[in-house]
Amino acid sequence: TLIFRCAEEALGRLLSDADQRIIYSFHDWLGMPLDLIKYLIEYCINIDHREIRYMEKVAMAWCEQGLYSIEDVKSSLIEDKRYFAILKELGISAKGLPPTQKDIMKKWLEEYEMPLEVILEACKQSALNMQKPNFNYMDKVVTAWHEANIKTIDDVKKRNEAREKSKNDRASSFYKSNKKSGAKSQPFMKTNTPKTSYSEFKLLETKQREYRRKQGGL
Repeated sequence: TLIFRCAEEALGRLLSDADQRIIYSFHDWLGMPLDLIKYLIEYCINIDHREIRYMEKVAMAWCEQGLYSIEDVKSSLIEDKRYFAILKELGISAKGLPPTQKDIMKKWLEEYEMPLEVILEACKQSALNMQKPNFNYMDKVVTAWHEANIKTIDDVKKRNEAREKSKNDRASSFYKSNKKSGAKSQPFMKTNTPKTSYSEFKLLETKQREYRRKQGGL
């Protein structure tokens, strides 16, 4: 059929009977239209996956998401690019999107309506405080930013400047408090003990020796 010829041209080889059965199942079992099957094959080849079994997994994933047209798939792929950009900023390399992580990122993008660039900046700053990626921690950070109505990079800069100023003010207050406390304690460190030089000490020792000698001669 036409779809088999299109697949063979795209793959640059003949399809085996098993390959044909799998590709035919996309239409017969999954109900995918022929133009979407052709797009599926081209998409997988473009991302360097030429295995028919891999194409089968992608076809099933698209159908599970209710993607039955090229337009639906393209919209979903654009969304996925945003998810992968977030994962990359967190230092996570993944070929697929775990459902739990995808749901969290979808909340940031759709429910919070937070721009991607702001989310990426949150990931960048939070990564400095994490030994390894932690989505629960990231969710708390992004949620805090959402509650603080941070929607732009300028908002992030203002937030950072305010936090830095608060930090410096606390440090300055602590320094002044310690300095004041140290000044009050100085009088307790002073003593009125007279200082005796070495020569005076030797003279006193000599006089004591003479006195003891005279006493012994009596």
